[in-house]
Formats: sequence, C-alpha cells, structure tokens
Amino acid sequence: MRLTGSRQPKDVDGTIKPNTFRGELYAFEVDDARPESAGGWRGMSGAGVFCEDILVAVATLAAEGWRSGVLMVTPVARLLQAPGFVAALTKETGLAPRLQPADLSILLEDAPDPHLSSSYLLSPRAEVVPFAGQEHHLEALEEWCQGPRAIDIACITGGGGSGKTRLATELLSRLCNPSDVAAKVRPWTGGFLAYNPLRPYFTLLATSIRPLLVVVDYAEARRGQLDALLSQLGARHRGGEKVRVLLARSAGTWWRRVRRDHLEGAAESAVHRELAPRLEAPDVELTRASEAFANRIALLQSARVDHGWQPLAPESTALSSVPLQAPSDSMVDVHLTALAGVLSTPDTATGVWKRPVDVLIEHEQRYWQRVAQDRGLDGLFAKEEGLLPMLVALQRISGARTEKEARAAVAAGLEVHHRHTTPTAAALAENAAIETMLAALYPAPPGSSARWGAMTPDVLRLSSSQRSTAIPRTPSWSTCCPTPDSAKPSAVTA
Repeated sequence: MRLTGSRQPKDVDGTIKPNTFRGELYAFEVDDARPESAGGWRGMSGAGVFCEDILVAVATLAAEGWRSGVLMVTPVARLLQAPGFVAALTKETGLAPRLQPADLSILLEDAPDPHLSSSYLLSPRAEVVPFAGQEHHLEALEEWCQGPRAIDIACITGGGGSGKTRLATELLSRLCNPSDVAAKVRPWTGGFLAYNPLRPYFTLLATSIRPLLVVVDYAEARRGQLDALLSQLGARHRGGEKVRVLLARSAGTWWRRVRRDHLEGAAESAVHRELAPRLEAPDVELTRASEAFANRIALLQSARVDHGWQPLAPESTALSSVPLQAPSDSMVDVHLTALAGVLSTPDTATGVWKRPVDVLIEHEQRYWQRVAQDRGLDGLFAKEEGLLPMLVALQRISGARTEKEARAAVAAGLEVHHRHTTPTAAALAENAAIETMLAALYPAPPGSSARWGAMTPDVLRLSSSQRSTAIPRTPSWSTCCPTPDSAKPSAVTA
C-alpha cells in the first residue's frame, strides 16, 4: 500500500491487514519512517491510499498510541455510499467511479486514462456518449445477474461497432453504482479481464466479498484463458458471492462449446443477446453523440488535459451545403461522424465535409506529435517522415510484453523504415526514448502484464494502419519481436 500526501510531499508505505475494519475505518499500519507523535501527521488528512495504482481509501486521522505507526483511513466503498459523492465526482470527471477490489487489479483492466485524442473519445469504455437504445438488452442482463446460480455465463454478440463493449461497460456501471440508494441495493464489483494479466490467479475471483461481474471481450479468441478462468472458478467457489462472466464478441461454435463444458444442466437456457447491426434512429443518435463529445472535450480542456490540443478549425464559421451524415447506420459510424463534425468544419469553397475517419486520424496523429514533442522527439520524427505512423502500427502488431521486447520492436521498426538505407545515428541512439514514448502514447491498461497497449477502436486503428507503409516481415522483425499468441486480436471480427 502507498499513502500519498496532498499537502505534504511525502509517500508512506504500509499495510492494511485483513480484519482491521474498525467502525467505518481501516487501520493503515505504517512500514517506514514515522513522526515522533501523532501530531506529526498533520497535513496528511485527505491523502489517498493506493494499492497497485488503485485508490482504496483516504487518510482520516492518526490513531493514538502505536508509536504513531497506525493511521485510520476511510475505505472508498464508504465514500461511494455518501450522498452526492458519486454525482459530484461524475460531474467533474465525466466518468462514474467504479468499485473494484484492489487484489483483483492483477487480473482486471482499468478504464482508459483521459486524454484529448480521437482514440480516447471514441473508446466505449470512456463512456463519453451516454448509453441509450439498448435498454431491453441491459434489463435482460441485469435480470441474469440477479439470478439464483452461484456462477453463471452469458454472451452478447454482434458485428464490429454494434455496441457490445459499451453495453458491458454500462452494465458494470449500473451494478457498481446502483441508482436506488434509498433501497440500499448492494453494489457489485468487477471489470474487464486483462488479455495478459499480471498474474493469472483466477481463483481470486471466487473469493470476492461482493457480487462480481467479469467481462471477457474478444472471447472467441481467448478460449484457453476462458477455460482456465471458468475451470478455476468452478473448482474454488464455495457458495460465496455471485460471480457472473459476460462474454462479448461474435457468435459461433466457441459459444456452444463453452456452454457444453461449463454450464452443467443449463446449457440450453444460457443467456445470449444478439445486438442489432443498425441503429433505429441514426439522426437522433448523431445529434446526441455530437453534444456528448463537445461536452467531454470542454470538460477535459477545463481540467487542462493535453494543454496543446486544438481542433482542426476552431475559429471557422463555414456553412455546409451538404448535411453531416454517417456512411452507415451502425453505432460506430454514427459516433465517428459525430466526433468528426465536432472537431472540424466543411471545406470553405465547396461546403463538403471531409471523410470522418480522415478527420479523426489527423487528430490522432496530432496527439502523437504532442506526446513526441513533450519527450523531445519531435525533431527526429520531423526528419524521419513516416517513421512515427510505422512505429504506432508495429506497436499493435508486436504485442510486446516486456521492455526488452518493446526495444527489439523499435529496432526492427527502424530497420523496416530504412530498408533501403541505413538508420540514422540519431534514430538508433533514441531507441529507449522512442520505446518509452510509445508506452506513454498507448499504455498497457492496469492489470495487464504487457509493456505496450495499442490504439483503439478497431475501425480507427485499421484505417490508420492502412495509411502506413506496408510492413514486410523482415528476419529481424520476425526474430526479435514475434507476435504473441495471446495478443489481443488485431482484426475486426464480424
């Protein structure tokens, strides 16, 4: 555990041991240097207590005695139950806080960190556009969660961009932050299972002290991990809290096999929700999404996130002779179009809008340039035209799990980029700096053992990759950085 002071520049290491809950507080036992008396802790009130970068409590008071070695801290669960706390935090950040067991941070991915880029704003897990239009699916899944089985599995399927991840995210939000506080509905906990967990101790999921929902995205490509998860859950669960495993992606024979192998006596009645490929009212959704994107951008700007960010045409008042219209009625295309409309204006001469994906990729590339500039690498990429998009594409392909693998990927990327020439000395010398820049650009989510993350959503990533030069499988690339079998699938699966 780590306690970080908000008014005093002091980090304190310590431990919250099991069964130290006293009234409404936990006892934080300090491991390292401590003041001579309890009065020496002045200024630490309100400091956050973190476990694996997850906020678990807030410092409240110093316990008398104990040689100033025990602090009483208020658990986050208590804060979430305080009237108005969740609403106030959601208003300031745009995201509802979610209760997640600190010990499960080695298995579950956290939501993406906010930044002003197309990839973040379009991420369904960022919850930028309020949930709507699939209430019947949500109600069915909430009913499934409250069912009598101790462990149960359900599946949501649909084409790419139909809203599967957004539906799962909304289900988590509503279970973890029940709206009916007066009825004292018990909050759930949970999250998305990491593709490469820090430690695959799936038995931890069977010991949760709250009802638990685990979402497995791209489930059809993770059969080995899924079998291990469900087998360990079945073997270790001893009638404690309910555990629900929600699988998301395309339907197929894999879902029939999962039901057969892991749902004894209930395979035929297993919950399966198929999402419609098209929105019923795309024009309404376009307007609603445009407002949501504009509001989130304003919120992030007011919080001084990405200080160098500017829309493509912030001062333009050009009028369009062609209405803003999505290329299809799918949710992802409507949201792509809405965000592009917020970030740009039509051509001043023709009144025609640019292709939405072109606008968003241009914004994403400007995000890359801001990160490179912050790390002093903008001069290198200005001289090495095309190198940065190449490296972003390789970041996704490599699936680097360690810093060593990531640096090998950078070296291989430089070789590919200079396949007809010798890499410049400056580029070779900046290998480590380039690698850490890519790690900052798209970091691996907390809970994952991977070194790098990758750009999302799929449609934006694939369009960006298509703009990059084709990547040949050179001997150096194939040897130094083979694609791991467990990497997240890189293609859109219908």
